Formats: sequence, C-alpha cells, structure tokens
Amino acid sequence: MIFIGERINTGFKDIKQAVTDKNPAPLQDWANKQAAAGATFLDVNLGAVSADPADMCWMVETVQEAVETPICIDTNKPEILTEAIKVCRPGMLI
Repeated sequence: MIFIGERINTGFKDIKQAVTDKNPAPLQDWANKQAAAGATFLDVNLGAVSADPADMCWMVETVQEAVETPICIDTNKPEILTEAIKVCRPGMLI
C-alpha cells in the first residue's frame, strides 16, 4: 500500500506563510511528522501562492533536506513540473 502525506500544501495557512517568508521550519516539521507516520511519498503542492518554478524548487529542496522520503510533485503547471523534476531525488511521483 502507498501512503502519500498531503500536508505540505500552501492551502494550509502555516505552509503558505512559510513559502512566502522562505521559512523552512514548518515544511521540514511536517515532512518529519509525515515520514515518521509512515508516508511512502510526501506531496509538495505550491498551489496558487506562486507561479514561479523557483518557489516549488525551494519547497522540494527544503523537504529533501529534512527527510529521505520521496517527493510527490503536485502541480498542474508544466513549467513548474519541469523545473521541480530537476531538483527531486530519484524515485519521485508525479
């Protein structure tokens, strides 16, 4: 069975603020909690907060600094997906 942690999403106020402020702590805290709970993948979703691929790349890199759990890139924007793939470790989910 595959479990995807869905909490690293700018739809949540704390994550939205963290991305806006470039504060890694909330993203890494949720990454650690979800990994410890057994998540197979960690969903990373920039949402409507930004259309800048660099923001998604920052989110992915921030999460990967905290845990070894593979990333699930969650976006409907091809340009963001293209750039996020470049910074993800092998084994990601799209």
